[in-house]
Amino acid sequence: MMDSMSYMLGPSRDSAKRILYTQRDILHAKASVESDRPRCLDTGAVDAFVRECVDAAVDNVYKGRNECPGSMAGWQVFVGGDCIREFNRQLRARMCMRVRCDHMLRIASRSLIRTLSQLVSEHGFAQCE
Repeated sequence: MMDSMSYMLGPSRDSAKRILYTQRDILHAKASVESDRPRCLDTGAVDAFVRECVDAAVDNVYKGRNECPGSMAGWQVFVGGDCIREFNRQLRARMCMRVRCDHMLRIASRSLIRTLSQLVSEHGFAQCE
């Protein structure tokens, strides 16, 4: 079977994105992101976030080409796994960046509130609460 698959072309870049988006690992990651999402973020935003990670992973593995860098057998053995690993790397990097941004925003908000309270108290206005 693998011998005959080596004569068939692997999926195009767009087909690879569709295939990956239905993979068990990607669906599990999407469910994980969805459970950790802030309440203000709707499900469509999570879907777009995961789709963006899949697109970046496939584009990185395919390196700008539209055709698969191997045969269908190569896709099953190597390229598909490379895309999944790249997706996981993209997802971790983007989630870490998001957590860092949220943390920085919280710190900036506290600092801004503290500064405004000091300004108000220095000028004799009523204390802000």
